[in-house]
Amino acid sequence: MEKRWKKVIVAITTITIIIGSFFIIMLIDNNPFDHGFSSEGRYDQNHLNYMGVIFENKIHVFDLTFHCETHPLHPCEDGLQYYAGDFFFNNMTPVIACAPGRVERIDWLAAEEDLPFNTSLYIINVGVRFNESVSITYCFEPFTNKTSDWELQGQLLNVTIGDWVKKGDLIGVFLKINQYAHIHWDISIPCMDIGYPSPEYFYDMEGYNQMLDLISYLNATHNDGIDRGGCYF
Repeated sequence: MEKRWKKVIVAITTITIIIGSFFIIMLIDNNPFDHGFSSEGRYDQNHLNYMGVIFENKIHVFDLTFHCETHPLHPCEDGLQYYAGDFFFNNMTPVIACAPGRVERIDWLAAEEDLPFNTSLYIINVGVRFNESVSITYCFEPFTNKTSDWELQGQLLNVTIGDWVKKGDLIGVFLKINQYAHIHWDISIPCMDIGYPSPEYFYDMEGYNQMLDLISYLNATHNDGIDRGGCYF
């Protein structure tokens, strides 16, 4: 009888320790299920509904196009889709963070392209994670196959892996080698029943209005009948 009570006491003690440890973790980290990612109290990581733009001034952007298809690497079957745009920045102009987050990767890539004047195009992906499921990529594509240009673009970055950035912080200065050079920018997000979400899901009012102003400016500047708002604006 006494041994049985000892076992009961041990079991109750063990359960109490487990439950207590769980609540201690919750007090330390508001989201203990995020596989190691935490905002560390730097910002509200629950909703990205206060996003800004990636340019300091609309005159820094020569042109703009949007991608309106599901990314082949992030199909909805895997729980992700993407909202993306190509920003054709002018040479040596700043690219800024549209939202806060932690720089989790900087990938140096040689992307094969079916182009008569290039066998590969050197690019640099800067990935900033906002929360467990939302990641923002700033892909610097100077449109060159010269290693020296690639290295120079790397030197013009202002972030390293592990850095925390705030909205408006400098990600890097863009190197434009020819007219096709651009920043490919995308937001990986969980798939939604409504399909592609409105940009208003991410932007605050100021950021959304800045995008509308940029689109109006580019439409008027180019005057070629193309609507830069594409499928999103």
